[in-house]
Amino acid sequence: MQTDGGVEKNLKVYHTTQRLKTERNIATSEQKESYVTYYFYGIPKEVLDNKSISILGSTSDEDWDSSYSVKAYSTYYWDKYKSTNGDGFKKLTKVTGGWTISDNKVSITSREVRYGASGGALRDDGTHGGSVIQDSGPLYPSSNSFSYDAPKNWKPVSDWASTIGVNTKATLKLGTETWTLKLDNYKTN
Repeated sequence: MQTDGGVEKNLKVYHTTQRLKTERNIATSEQKESYVTYYFYGIPKEVLDNKSISILGSTSDEDWDSSYSVKAYSTYYWDKYKSTNGDGFKKLTKVTGGWTISDNKVSITSREVRYGASGGALRDDGTHGGSVIQDSGPLYPSSNSFSYDAPKNWKPVSDWASTIGVNTKATLKLGTETWTLKLDNYKTN
């Protein structure tokens, strides 16, 4: 219920909850999770019909091709770890994304996804040790959306010397013309 100039209005309230991070202390096995909840009210019906409510964080990105016919989007997720001396590390857990076609004359003829995390590694005993290169290799989704879980045995990589994220590439076609849409969604510290 909202009051606007003395007039009461009944409004539907929508909400979404997102996990921000999970912190684990490897030495003590303690775990702490942080969440945020977003509330929306007074949302126009056309927005709901188009499902266009979105929460964009630092792990999400999107971009259009040069003709604004196809939009690529992706998100990567990580859990937060701390070493025994308190340094921060991130473990890549999942990547999602896809392509939205706004011009039905344009088709996607090939799709490629690659994700990874590399840099200074966190050992199982909670200490920093060496470096790792963890790469999914090229993956080829058969549809215009994807979701991949990172291997469980991948190591967390340091906040201060690492690269983590997901890259996508799609080949677009209109008649006899083809072109490429790339989206590089990663962070290098």
